This record gives sequence, C-alpha cells and structure tokens, in this order.
Amino acid sequence: MRGFSQFTSLIGVMCRIVLVYAHDSEGGIGKGGSLPWRIPQDLRRFREITTEHGEESVVVMGRETWESLPEAHRPLRGRVNVVLSRDAGRAAGIEASGAVCVGSIGEAMERFGGSAPELFVIGGAEVYAAVLSEHGGACCRIMATEVRGDFGCDRFFDPADVMGRGKFASAFVKSAAEWQEGGDGVDYRFVEYSRAM
Repeated sequence: MRGFSQFTSLIGVMCRIVLVYAHDSEGGIGKGGSLPWRIPQDLRRFREITTEHGEESVVVMGRETWESLPEAHRPLRGRVNVVLSRDAGRAAGIEASGAVCVGSIGEAMERFGGSAPELFVIGGAEVYAAVLSEHGGACCRIMATEVRGDFGCDRFFDPADVMGRGKFASAFVKSAAEWQEGGDGVDYRFVEYSRAM
C-alpha cells in the first residue's frame, strides 16, 4: 500500500476524515456493546452530521460497532456504510446486509476518497485510534458529545491520549456549546475540534 504522505498528495483535500463520537467524563464511549445513555438530541446531531453530504455521505465503522446497531437500523439509511473487517467469513454476511466491507481505514480511503467529500468514522475505540495514529493528517474535524458523569464504561477513547496531549492541542482548536439537559436528566454539550490552520 502507498505511504500515507503519497496517498495524501494524490487525493489532496478530496478525502477528509471526521471522527464522530460521544464520551462521558472519564472518556468512556461504550458499555457492553452499546451506549450507556440515551440523548435524543445527540442521536439527531449524529444523523445530521453523518448525512450532511446527501447520497455521497460515507460512514466507516468497525465490525463490533456494525453489530451493535439494531438490525432495523442496519445499514444506516441515507449513507454508504463501510465496515472494517479482515474476517472473510463475516464479510459476506456484512455485504449481504447492505454494507461495504474493507480490511482497513487505508482501504476505505482508497476506495471512497475520490468520491466522498468526507469519511465519517463512527467507532469503535480501536478504529478511532487507528485513524489518528495511522492517518491523522487526513482528520480535519472531531465532532464529540461530552456527557457529564461516569457511566461505568468498558470502552474508552481520548484523541489526546492517542496523539499526545501537546501534539493534539497544537493540531486542533476546540469550540464547545453550553451544557444542556438531555434525556433522563443527563447533562451534555456538543464539542467540535477543528484542524488548526
């Protein structure tokens, strides 16, 4: 596979990666294969972000994230669903369900980078970390929802831990909305990290 610097120069700004996720105060992003909170406003924002390019919208996720989606919502409507899996046996079933199966983030970029304005990466923790450690230069935005409290999660992700705090702070600019009350009295706020110019 081509080196990332060669790949970036080949596609220029046509392929940009956006990470989309929610986390609690401890950096937890999931528990037992699902979200431990229900915030309708966050689900609405997720849908708005990941469909903002209409039929050209592409969501990329790991196999476990794909399997955690309710069957009635697989694939996510109005978006090309790309699932990362190296298991050929599972790939056939994933594709039969209406998704595209690829072996890596790099393969997803090669396959969709020329046609999709952005690739929306929606989980899980290992996939987010792989994006930042292997293809961080292509990540232009991180769209997060901060959920106040500790929800006893068993899956964690913090982009600053992956990139290194100093490097992350110099690479991205944070803007945060005011805290609001969501479903079940849970406090949340929307945060966007944009690539520093």
